[in-house]
Amino acid sequence: MGLSIFQQATLAMMGQSQKLNTISQNIANLNTDGYKRTDSEFQTLMNKGFTSVGATTADGASGTYHSDLGGVQPIDLQRISKQGQVRTTDRNLDVAIIGDGFFMVSPDINVNGNVQYTRRGAFDINVTDLTDTVTLSDGTPATVNQGYLADQFGNFLLGYSVNPDGSFSLGGTPAPMRVDQFAFEDTGEETTSSSLDVNLPADDAAGSVKTGSIEVVDSSFGAQSLRIDFTKVFGASNLWDFRLIGDNITSMTASPGGTYTPYSTTLDEHAVRFSTVAGGGGVITAFTNNNPGGGAQLGSQLAGAFAGLKPGDTITVAGSGGNDQTYTITNVSANQAEITLDGAAPLNVDEVTTNAITFSSTAAVPQRLQFGNNGALTSDSEYSFDITFDNGETASFTLDASTFTQFAGNFSFANYEHNGAEAAALSDLSFGPGGEIYGEFTDNTRRALYKVPLAIFPNPDGLTITNGQNFQGTEASGEPNQVFADESGFAVLLGNALEGSNVDLGTEMSRLIAAQAAYNVAATSFKTADEMLKEAANLKR
Repeated sequence: MGLSIFQQATLAMMGQSQKLNTISQNIANLNTDGYKRTDSEFQTLMNKGFTSVGATTADGASGTYHSDLGGVQPIDLQRISKQGQVRTTDRNLDVAIIGDGFFMVSPDINVNGNVQYTRRGAFDINVTDLTDTVTLSDGTPATVNQGYLADQFGNFLLGYSVNPDGSFSLGGTPAPMRVDQFAFEDTGEETTSSSLDVNLPADDAAGSVKTGSIEVVDSSFGAQSLRIDFTKVFGASNLWDFRLIGDNITSMTASPGGTYTPYSTTLDEHAVRFSTVAGGGGVITAFTNNNPGGGAQLGSQLAGAFAGLKPGDTITVAGSGGNDQTYTITNVSANQAEITLDGAAPLNVDEVTTNAITFSSTAAVPQRLQFGNNGALTSDSEYSFDITFDNGETASFTLDASTFTQFAGNFSFANYEHNGAEAAALSDLSFGPGGEIYGEFTDNTRRALYKVPLAIFPNPDGLTITNGQNFQGTEASGEPNQVFADESGFAVLLGNALEGSNVDLGTEMSRLIAAQAAYNVAATSFKTADEMLKEAANLKR
């Protein structure tokens, strides 16, 4: 009997002591968000092996194989892949991963390959030493510190910026995400698409005009207000013209669209009055002729004769007695039978004529809406507009008219929607289920700013723990693969929530009792060996 009789008992006590330590660590972190428990297990230690005579081994020699068991050795197993309990919070910057994957963070603002991984989704805005110069609302410049999303240790949360078309793309290394109040004050999003619900009264008289207003965001991320006029077409059923109008528009093209179709009066059946105005300009009015074949006798005005023209358009007269030339229009009457001309090119003479006169123009005409007898739109349902404003800014967008209808009753103009956002200060943040980070702005708009990828490891339990609840990749964990939660199916991100620890108190208490019992038995074994050794020593006396 030697001192080796103490080895197994001593190793057992040491191993159970370590297990008690890890259990205590787990219990202490029961309420630590993102904590992943550690389980201490054991493996057998061997001192040596030998073969006794009389038996056969795998190598063919005779003998029986024996092992001199040298006790146990504790090993710690990380349970990183086990999901923790998820609880809701009242913080918009809290987010929980339900499923696989890890957030990617870096202590370096430039990343430089220094990436860590975490499941703890309690983020805050980390104000850095980096500065930016901004213009305040009163026009004065100011220097502000840049703020980025970061974890509790100051590591920057990594993500991807939104593409110009509003999508997100994986590729390369994600970067820290700036989210301070002034981060997007000089940026916005132009309007590229819009939609609107309209009902035009089917029983309205020809020439009636209905008006509504819309707003778009131009190329400098400023809001531009536009008016839409709907005019019931003369001489046709179920037809309306509509046109975008703005006092600050310098040019506009629309598609589908076209130019003004020349309008000609009929010899003797129609009459046109040219009235000069003192100081220049003049007025042209189209009538029916109540005395066909004889002298002109003005009847009712020809409503719609100048339909489609607007102030600023030019019109060319051909076939009159003395007023054949090109004029600029300053006003069109409500019934579109009379136009007022600019004084820069006045009428030459006063005259009333029954000649066949042709009015032509290079002006772009309004879009024309055709409805069926069932009130549904049968003409084009989408229109494109390219507008230049007097400040040099532009806007190019489409208008979805597929929900336009013509039913008897009231005019309705509702549910206008458009993409785009003005440049504004950031006021709040929130997480989307796919990892999107949405910004709430002071102009009451909301848009996606960034998207957070998840890192997926072949063996997440092979990660090594760094600070707190952060991990680093190892050879055992394998190389990570970046995915977006909503596109991969690996996980869902829940905003205003946190993943708690994956420690189960009942399980840990059961293990604690078992470890304590094992420790006591090992201690008893040690004591018994000690007593046996003392008894053997006394045999010499």
